[in-house]
Amino acid sequence: MTLLRPETGVDSDSDTAPRHLQPSWLFPVLLLILLQIAMVWRNPAILENQYLSDPDGYTRLARVEALVESGDWFDKAAVRANSPYGTTLHWTRPFDILLLAGAMPFLPFMTLKGALYWSGALINPLLHIASLIALMWAVTPLLRRQDVPYLGVLMLALPAVHSYFDIGRADHHGLILFLFVVLVGLCLRALLAGRNAKVLIAAGLTGALLMWVSVEALVTIGVVLLALSASWLVRDWPSSVDMAIISGTLWLGLLAGLIVEHPPDNLLSVAYDALSAVHVFIFVLPAVFFVAVHSTEGRFPVWAQLPRRLSLIVLGAVGASLLVAALFPQFFGGPYVDVNPRVVSVWLDKVQEVRALISAERPLRSLREIVFLLGHVIVAIPVLIWLIRTTKGSERQGWVLIAIGVGVFVPLTLYQARWATYAEFVMVIPYAVLMGFALDAIQRQLGAGNARRFLLSVSRALVVVGFTSVFLLLGAGLHRLEASSDFVAKKCPLTPMAIHLGEDPELGSASRRVMAFIFDGPEIVYRSPHAVVATPYQRNTAGILDTYDFFAATEEARARDIVDRRGIELVLLCRHGNESQRYRGKGSGRTVYDRLLSGEAPAWLRPWPLPDHLVGNHTLFEVIR
Repeated sequence: MTLLRPETGVDSDSDTAPRHLQPSWLFPVLLLILLQIAMVWRNPAILENQYLSDPDGYTRLARVEALVESGDWFDKAAVRANSPYGTTLHWTRPFDILLLAGAMPFLPFMTLKGALYWSGALINPLLHIASLIALMWAVTPLLRRQDVPYLGVLMLALPAVHSYFDIGRADHHGLILFLFVVLVGLCLRALLAGRNAKVLIAAGLTGALLMWVSVEALVTIGVVLLALSASWLVRDWPSSVDMAIISGTLWLGLLAGLIVEHPPDNLLSVAYDALSAVHVFIFVLPAVFFVAVHSTEGRFPVWAQLPRRLSLIVLGAVGASLLVAALFPQFFGGPYVDVNPRVVSVWLDKVQEVRALISAERPLRSLREIVFLLGHVIVAIPVLIWLIRTTKGSERQGWVLIAIGVGVFVPLTLYQARWATYAEFVMVIPYAVLMGFALDAIQRQLGAGNARRFLLSVSRALVVVGFTSVFLLLGAGLHRLEASSDFVAKKCPLTPMAIHLGEDPELGSASRRVMAFIFDGPEIVYRSPHAVVATPYQRNTAGILDTYDFFAATEEARARDIVDRRGIELVLLCRHGNESQRYRGKGSGRTVYDRLLSGEAPAWLRPWPLPDHLVGNHTLFEVIR
């Protein structure tokens, strides 16, 4: 019995999903739905109280609500943030439209705000199901059909992936991951199947949509183009024409996205944290390159030889890099290149998603997170090496694509934890191959007789459970050993306070300017008519720095200057939690936050009475003028 799909099993019509859809795929899908129901059953307050899991969701829903009310498609402003000056967001419109589409079925029964909440709360669980189906479809050219459902089960135990598809997480990361899986599946078909223009065009358009949603897709598209170019280089498959089609379609899709996203007078603006003219320019270069290569090889066939192709692609890559460096030197600094260095130290370095997994100060925590998030790589890399060495032709190129993904996303995850989702998606594929080995070994040992059927079923179930849970259990065990006394759990549930700010007859009767914690701003804006200073987004530089400088000020005059300059009317502080630690003084240098916390408010701040259920967590002050 062969472990992998034989080369002859890859048909020219393998891009058509219905051919590969199997009834057994329903098992992991139904299991995922049951897990999602169990999560809600365990904590029904998420939906009952209309909570969202992070600040991004509140900002996103407020943004979409403002879009519906104003009808201004090109408005990039963050709703009532960085008051009174305002700020913009780096987000784009595709996920906004998806949220609106999800809200439509609810509109006949509730308000726009309620319909958008339910759309936002449920959209990522639905995308989780779609991504599971897409992953099983994506790998059918590489795995045996009987192994695909087991891959689906393994996906259910990927912790980073689960975190981005949470119920109540109304942000675009789930859409990014779904498009990533679809793009990988299309590119596998471009490598393994016969020429099919539909697959190439679909891959280009999917990459363009992914890039429109988020510029972090630069890495994914780079991985895909590298794998396709390597196959073109050594096998002439995809051909130069195929590469021109996929890169040209990608560029046209990006150009269309730019035109739709930006007003005509802003089409040539340059931004590095969202789709802009710089990205459209960069992706025209591979399209031009492969069109030129196809024309050259048509006239001079000798240039189709490997050494000459290699020289062309090296010269093309170096030339393109130098051109981009000359025209857009900041591009190579990444999407955060324009972020103020103080914002990095005050806020960005504290964001969990961008933390490094390796820390010399916390070796046990580093080990635990690496095992928990990247444990599969321990066995995935040896399996990948074996697969590349033992397979041939187009199938080998498919595994090279997966290997390139592992080689890129695993180091990125060690650098920033937010890349773990991509690493998990690509690592689980060779990991599923290894599980197929184990299941085959049990089948051979126990045979297929009726007397051993029960024992065979139990053994196979234990293998699946073991492969699914081993790194989760190891991570949990290391967590119990980890000394985490320096971690302060968040103890300031903001939702009751934000609701009070919006519904109290005196507080909610008019919009006021509120100085609050950085991560509290989005929910205050969503649940009340008030405006805030800080929001946790890189473009709100002034708001983040003024908030930090206010709470962490050791001189009262500095804090008063910020209040007067911005016209602040209310000051809200959380009495506990992680963010509060950033504003505490060291030694004898007591900060404004320390004084407010101990009841030593300056004369220009007057305590505002709060209900008993809020007093233990928050303190509210009114500015006296």
